[in-house]
Amino acid sequence: MLNPSSVFARLRNITKVYRYQHLYFWMAYSLLYLFWVFVTDYKKYFTGKIGPMPIKMKLVDHISFWSFKIVHLALFVFLPIYTVGFAAWLVGFTGVQPCGRIRIKHRVSIGTHR
Repeated sequence: MLNPSSVFARLRNITKVYRYQHLYFWMAYSLLYLFWVFVTDYKKYFTGKIGPMPIKMKLVDHISFWSFKIVHLALFVFLPIYTVGFAAWLVGFTGVQPCGRIRIKHRVSIGTHR
Protein backbone atom coordinates (compact mmCIF):
# COMPACT_ATOMS: atom_id res chain seq x y z
CA MET A 1 0.00 0.00 0.00
CA LEU A 2 1.35 3.43 -0.92
CA ASN A 3 1.80 6.12 1.66
CA PRO A 4 0.24 9.42 0.44
CA SER A 5 3.50 11.23 1.18
CA SER A 6 5.42 8.76 -0.97
CA VAL A 7 7.19 10.00 -4.09
CA PHE A 8 5.39 7.33 -6.06
CA ALA A 9 1.89 8.27 -4.90
CA ARG A 10 -0.45 9.02 -7.80
CA LEU A 11 -1.99 12.05 -6.12
CA ARG A 12 1.32 13.86 -5.67
CA ASN A 13 1.77 16.93 -7.85
CA ILE A 14 4.79 16.64 -10.15
CA THR A 15 6.54 19.97 -10.61
CA LYS A 16 8.27 20.91 -13.83
CA VAL A 17 11.72 20.65 -12.31
CA TYR A 18 11.25 16.89 -11.69
CA ARG A 19 10.23 16.30 -15.30
CA TYR A 20 13.77 17.01 -16.47
CA GLN A 21 15.58 15.39 -13.56
CA HIS A 22 16.97 12.64 -15.78
CA LEU A 23 18.86 15.31 -17.71
CA TYR A 24 20.48 17.22 -14.85
CA PHE A 25 20.86 14.75 -11.99
CA TRP A 26 24.30 13.54 -13.17
CA MET A 27 25.88 16.93 -12.65
CA ALA A 28 23.73 17.82 -9.64
CA TYR A 29 24.73 14.72 -7.66
CA SER A 30 28.38 15.16 -8.57
CA LEU A 31 28.35 18.76 -7.44
CA LEU A 32 26.56 17.76 -4.26
CA TYR A 33 29.27 15.19 -3.55
CA LEU A 34 32.03 17.75 -4.18
CA PHE A 35 30.22 20.24 -1.93
CA TRP A 36 29.96 17.63 0.82
CA VAL A 37 33.61 16.57 0.64
CA PHE A 38 35.23 19.95 0.01
CA VAL A 39 32.91 22.40 1.80
CA THR A 40 30.73 20.93 4.54
CA ASP A 41 33.47 18.72 6.02
CA TYR A 42 35.76 21.73 6.36
CA LYS A 43 32.94 23.89 7.71
CA LYS A 44 32.30 21.34 10.45
CA TYR A 45 36.03 21.03 11.11
CA PHE A 46 36.80 24.74 11.37
CA THR A 47 33.63 25.76 13.26
CA GLY A 48 34.06 22.85 15.64
CA LYS A 49 30.37 21.96 15.40
CA ILE A 50 28.06 19.58 13.60
CA GLY A 51 24.85 21.52 13.68
CA PRO A 52 24.42 22.77 17.24
CA MET A 53 26.63 20.01 18.73
CA PRO A 54 30.23 20.92 19.51
CA ILE A 55 33.01 18.56 18.37
CA LYS A 56 35.87 17.74 20.70
CA MET A 57 38.83 16.55 18.66
CA LYS A 58 42.10 15.16 19.93
CA LEU A 59 45.40 15.40 18.05
CA VAL A 60 44.82 11.91 16.63
CA ASP A 61 41.46 13.06 15.21
CA HIS A 62 43.08 16.06 13.50
CA ILE A 63 45.78 13.88 11.96
CA SER A 64 43.18 11.35 10.83
CA PHE A 65 41.00 14.06 9.26
CA TRP A 66 43.80 15.61 7.23
CA SER A 67 45.33 12.24 6.31
CA PHE A 68 42.08 10.94 4.86
CA LYS A 69 41.47 14.21 3.00
CA ILE A 70 44.87 13.80 1.33
CA VAL A 71 44.17 10.12 0.56
CA HIS A 72 40.76 11.06 -0.85
CA LEU A 73 42.25 13.69 -3.16
CA ALA A 74 44.97 11.30 -4.30
CA LEU A 75 42.67 8.35 -5.00
CA PHE A 76 39.63 10.09 -6.45
CA VAL A 77 41.12 13.15 -8.13
CA PHE A 78 44.89 13.13 -8.78
CA LEU A 79 45.43 9.45 -9.67
CA PRO A 80 42.50 9.22 -12.12
CA ILE A 81 43.44 12.52 -13.78
CA TYR A 82 47.03 11.31 -14.10
CA THR A 83 46.03 7.94 -15.59
CA VAL A 84 43.13 8.85 -17.94
CA GLY A 85 43.32 12.64 -18.29
CA PHE A 86 41.12 15.43 -16.99
CA ALA A 87 38.32 15.19 -19.56
CA ALA A 88 37.84 11.42 -19.13
CA TRP A 89 38.01 11.77 -15.34
CA LEU A 90 35.37 14.50 -15.39
CA VAL A 91 33.02 12.39 -17.51
CA GLY A 92 33.53 9.37 -15.25
CA PHE A 93 33.22 11.38 -12.06
CA THR A 94 30.01 13.08 -13.12
CA GLY A 95 28.49 9.88 -14.53
CA VAL A 96 29.64 6.80 -12.68
CA GLN A 97 30.15 8.13 -9.18
CA PRO A 98 26.59 9.40 -8.60
CA CYS A 99 25.14 6.10 -9.83
CA GLY A 100 27.00 4.23 -7.12
CA ARG A 101 25.76 6.59 -4.45
CA ILE A 102 22.16 6.37 -5.69
CA ARG A 103 22.36 2.58 -5.80
CA ILE A 104 23.69 2.46 -2.22
CA LYS A 105 21.05 4.94 -1.04
CA HIS A 106 18.24 2.84 -2.48
CA ARG A 107 19.62 -0.36 -0.99
CA VAL A 108 19.74 1.25 2.43
CA SER A 109 16.28 2.82 2.13
CA ILE A 110 14.72 -0.41 0.89
CA GLY A 111 16.15 -2.29 3.84
CA THR A 112 14.97 0.23 6.42
CA HIS A 113 11.34 0.71 5.33
CA ARG A 114 8.61 -1.79 6.03
